[in-house]
Amino acid sequence: MSGAHPIRRDVDGLRGVAVAAVVLFHAFPDAAPGGFAGVDVFFVISGFLITTLVVDARDRGTFTFADFYARRARRLLPALTLVLATVLVAAWALLSPINVAAVARHTLAGAAFVPNLLSWSDAGYFDKGANQKPLLHLWSLGVEEQFYLVWPALLLWTPRRRLPWVTALVALASFGLAVTRAGDHATEAFYLLHTRLWEPAIGGVLALVGPPPRPLRAVAGWLGLGMVGAAFVGSGRGEAWPGPWTLLPTVGAALLIAAGSDGWLNRVVMGSTPLEALGRISYPLYLWHWPLFSFAAMLALNPDEPTTRVGLIAASTMLATLTWALLERPIRGRLVGRAGVMPGLVMTTLVVAAAAALLKTGALPARSPGEGVDEVRVQMRIDAALSQKHAMNMCGFPNLDEITARICHHGGDVSSLRKIVVWGDSHADSWGPAWKVYGEEHGVHVILLAAPSCPPIVGVRNGNDPVASPAECLKPGYGQKVLDDIRAMAPERVVLVARWSLYANGWSHGGVQEPVTHFLTESENGPATRESSQAAMTRQLPATVDAIRSFAKVTLLREWPQLDPATKEPGHRGPLGYEPTLDEYRAATVFADGLIDGIVAAHPDVSVVDPAPVVCTPRCEAKHDGVWMYRDDNHISAAASLLLKPVVTAGL
Repeated sequence: MSGAHPIRRDVDGLRGVAVAAVVLFHAFPDAAPGGFAGVDVFFVISGFLITTLVVDARDRGTFTFADFYARRARRLLPALTLVLATVLVAAWALLSPINVAAVARHTLAGAAFVPNLLSWSDAGYFDKGANQKPLLHLWSLGVEEQFYLVWPALLLWTPRRRLPWVTALVALASFGLAVTRAGDHATEAFYLLHTRLWEPAIGGVLALVGPPPRPLRAVAGWLGLGMVGAAFVGSGRGEAWPGPWTLLPTVGAALLIAAGSDGWLNRVVMGSTPLEALGRISYPLYLWHWPLFSFAAMLALNPDEPTTRVGLIAASTMLATLTWALLERPIRGRLVGRAGVMPGLVMTTLVVAAAAALLKTGALPARSPGEGVDEVRVQMRIDAALSQKHAMNMCGFPNLDEITARICHHGGDVSSLRKIVVWGDSHADSWGPAWKVYGEEHGVHVILLAAPSCPPIVGVRNGNDPVASPAECLKPGYGQKVLDDIRAMAPERVVLVARWSLYANGWSHGGVQEPVTHFLTESENGPATRESSQAAMTRQLPATVDAIRSFAKVTLLREWPQLDPATKEPGHRGPLGYEPTLDEYRAATVFADGLIDGIVAAHPDVSVVDPAPVVCTPRCEAKHDGVWMYRDDNHISAAASLLLKPVVTAGL
C-alpha cells in the first residue's frame, strides 16, 4: 500500500484503481468479485518503486539503510499509528472485554509489523469471522513491511549486472512456492512473505529491465488494463490465491507501469486528476475503510443496507483525505528533517502498543461490562486441558483413504469389536471428550472422523475459497471416500454431527453474511449459493443416511446452538455474545430441523439426539451454573461435552 515518494501520476492513478477495487469488494462484493486483487496490484507498485529508489541511490553511492527506513517510517507510521489508536479506543469504548482483548492483540501485531503472521496463526474454523476483526486487513501491510527488510539487502549485495537475473529467479522461486503451497497449505500461501514475494518482485524486475520498446508500450498498456480489469470482475473465491490466476492483476499492473507515463492511456486515463487524487489517499483509505465496515457489523448498524455501505465508503474517504492533508503530507513534506519528528513517530507507536498490551492482559479494563479477560483466559486453559486429557489418538488403520487418514481419531476401548463411528465437522470434534469417555465406560471402540467445515454428506462440496477455508471437503468426492472407509470399518452405528444450519443458511454475525459462507454445491466447479446448498442438503443428506442404513444404524445429532457475538439486539448478552432463547434458536435452524424431521419420519429406525433443550433453559447460556458451556460462539466446551455426555450418547 506504500512505496517511494510518488514519481508518476499514472502510477498514483493505478493506486487509485487498486484501492477502489478493494473498497468496492468489501462494500458490494457482487459488483467486484475479484476486487481483493487490488492488494496484488499494490504489491507490484511497491516492488517497482522501492527497487527504483534503492537502485538509483546505490548507483549514485548515496544509499544508506538509515535513510531508507526513515523514509519508510515517515510513509507508514503516521496513518498506521492513528488508525491503530482510533480502533483501540473505539474497541475499548464499544466492545465487550473479550473483543477488546482480541483487538488489542491485533493492534500489537500491527505495531510490530507482523499482522500477517498473527492472521496466519489464527486462521481456522475456531477463529472469529472476518467482520469481527477491524484490523484484519493489515496482513498485507505486514507482507510489505517484511519485504522492506529483505529486498534492499538483495539489491545492494547482488552484483549490479546480475540483478535482473537474480530478482527474476527470486520471483520464479516464490511463485513456485505459492502454487505448490496453495493446496494443502493455502493459509500459509495467502499470508506469508515467501509465497507473496514474487508479486513485488515482478515490479522490481520491471524497474531493473526497463520498459519495452516504444512501439510496444501502447499495446502493453491496454493489455495490462484488460488483465487488471478482468481480475477485478472475473476472479472469484474458487481459485487458489495466490496462484496462476494472480498473474492477471500482477502482470497486468506491471504492463500498465511499463507502458510509461507519456502514452495516451497512462497520461489521459490513468494519470487523470480523479484517479491521481484517489491514489494519493490510497494508503490511508485502505487503512480506514475496513475498521469502519467491521465496527458497523459488530455493532449491527444495518451494515447490509446499501445506503449504510455508501455512507461507510464516504466516511472512509473523508477520513483518508483528512489523514493525508493534516498528517501525512506535512510529515513527508515541510517537516522532513525537523528534530523530534522521527522520535515522536516512534514514541507514539510505542505508546499505542503499550496501551494495547495493557488491554490485552486485562491490566487496563475495558469500559463495557462483561466477563473479565482473566476469567475467559482461565476458561480457555481449562477447556484446553480437558480436551488434551480426553484426546483421541490418530487411527493408524491400514487401507484408509488418504483424506480419511488425516482426520481419523479413535478412543474408548480400542480392543473392542463393537465400533461406532462419529462422522462430522468441527462440532463432532468438539464433542470428542464425550465420545471417548462413553467408549471407555461401555467397552466400545469409538472412531471419530471430523474435519472443519466438512458436513457428513456424500455428493457435495464446500464451495468456499481454499484460502479462507482450508477444508478437506473443498475437494470433490470427499464424502464418498469417507463413507467407503466407514463401510470398511463395519461399525454397528454411525453418528452424524454437524453445524447443519451453517451450510443451509451461511455464516453470519449480527445479520451480516461472512465472506466464508460454507455453502455447499453438488457441482465439481460451480459456485455455491444458499439455493444450491439447501438443494444439495435436501437431496444428499437423506441419500447419505440411506447409504449408511445399508450396513449400520444411524443417529443424527442436532446442532449445538449458536450465540451471536456481533448483534446488539435487545435481550440477554452473555460473555460470548447474544444468547438466544430456545424459540429463537429453533427459528434459525428451521430448515435443517425440518430436513432431519423428514428423514426420521421416513425411517423410524433413525434416532435423533437434541442437546438444545438441555442448555437453552430458557436461554442458551454461555455460562451455566458456573460452567462455561461454549468454547467460542458456536462450539461446545470440553467441560460441557463431559457434562452432557449422557444426553448426547443416549440410545447409542
